Amino acid sequence: GFLDTLKKCRPRVVIFEYLLTAYLASVFKFLKRDVPVAFLDTLDVASRRADAFRDHGVRHWVEIDEEAEIRVADTVDCVIAIQKDDATFFKERLKRARLVTVPHCCEIVRSLKEPINPPIVLFVGADSAPNKHGIKEFIAKAWPRVTRRVGTDVRLRVVGRVCDGLEKCGLELAGVELAGYVEDTRLEYRRA
Repeated sequence: GFLDTLKKCRPRVVIFEYLLTAYLASVFKFLKRDVPVAFLDTLDVASRRADAFRDHGVRHWVEIDEEAEIRVADTVDCVIAIQKDDATFFKERLKRARLVTVPHCCEIVRSLKEPINPPIVLFVGADSAPNKHGIKEFIAKAWPRVTRRVGTDVRLRVVGRVCDGLEKCGLELAGVELAGYVEDTRLEYRRA
């Protein structure tokens, strides 16, 4: 398991991606030497996201309250926040773990000089429950309004692993294209 991998590979640093994996830091106490520095990449504040989903009558895939989230976050050496609001949340509550803010960084892609016709609305997302829920809700509730307002030639191009399994969800609305994974999203952003 994980402990055996740590003993064999002896990493200096372990980064736990999202709150659900941070519990694995508890095995560090079984290491007699070469204890790695543990980071938690929070992605967001899970308890707030769960609350927001609940406020809209939807159950989030991670049900956690604020106290439990901080308890888990404080098991690592350093918590990584992406947004200022998230950093403030953790800074005010963490007792042990250090906090760093590492915002999203990406290349700014300029759009094409001439607008694409028909116009393209772009959604790029990973294969996660919130992304799938969000795009399904958008297509079901907002997309018909967009096509009525902008015109039926407008296209919604959905790119990324978020498309995995969506073709079975009855999303065959006019103008919706499920492109799936693409190696380089720069052209997708330029065309939108």
